[in-house]
Parts: sequence; C-alpha cells; structure tokens
Amino acid sequence: MLHARPNRTMAAEGGESPSARQAKSQAANGRQPQLLLRRIAVITLGSLMFVILKTGLVALVHAWFGLPAWLNYLTVTLSITLVGWVYHSKVSFQIPLSWRTLGRYIQQAVALKVADYVIFNGLVYVAGIDMCVAVLITGALVFSTRVVLYMKYVFLAPDTQNAVPA
Repeated sequence: MLHARPNRTMAAEGGESPSARQAKSQAANGRQPQLLLRRIAVITLGSLMFVILKTGLVALVHAWFGLPAWLNYLTVTLSITLVGWVYHSKVSFQIPLSWRTLGRYIQQAVALKVADYVIFNGLVYVAGIDMCVAVLITGALVFSTRVVLYMKYVFLAPDTQNAVPA
C-alpha cells in the first residue's frame, strides 16, 4: 500500500491548506471590531470592579487592622495588582499566567502611576484646571493608555516557557 507524502507546508502550519487558512483569516478579520469592543468592555468592567474592590479593601483593612494609611494603601495596591494581572490574563485576554506578563504588567502599572501623578499635577498647577476636572481628564488618558499597553505590550501571545502553574 502506498502512502502519500505529507505536504511539508501543511504539516508545518497545523495541517491546513492555504485556502483554509485564508478563509479562517478572513473570518477572523470580519470579527475584529466585535472582538476589540468585547475586549475593551471586559477590561473596563474589570477595572471598574477593581476600583470598587480597592476602595472596599482600604476601608476593611483600616477597620480590621488599623494600619497607617500609607501601609494600608500599599498593601491593598499590591494585592489588587496581582489579582488584576490574574483577571486580565485569564478573563480579558484568555492566556496562561506567565512571569513575563507579570513583569510587563508591573512595569506598565508603575509607569502609569508616575504618568498619572505628573499629568494630574501639570493640569492643576500648570494649566490651572480644577482638581476634579483634572482627575477625570487624567483618568481618561491613563485608562486609554492602559488599554493600548495591555493589547500591544503586556498580554501578548502565550508564553508557555515561563508559564506559572494556575
């Protein structure tokens, strides 16, 4: 009995023919706007959820442990940062946890905290904008930047070599 030689191109690319890959690609491109809007909605929902959770945890930690405000906020912020990374990895982007994404997540969080502080103070002290308005402007800018960083830098394709067991 003769066996056909496997097509190296098909085997190397998951066994799909070029026409099947093209059809899949076209279908995925047609869904891109819906996927992008869904992803932004999930990120927004998660971020809102974490703001509410962080506020509640600060109040609870203060009531239960009576920590100084700086230590309370630091403890809660570190905890929320880790929970946020897990949420966005598993829910927003549906990728495995990895040390690489954790490092990138922490980098963007620190960079955006600094940017938040600088932008807010620039708006208030340089531009003379009301503090409450400055909070809204800064929040919108930082959130928009965060979404872009999540999609283009932090949560890239799965990194199975550095995966953290879940």
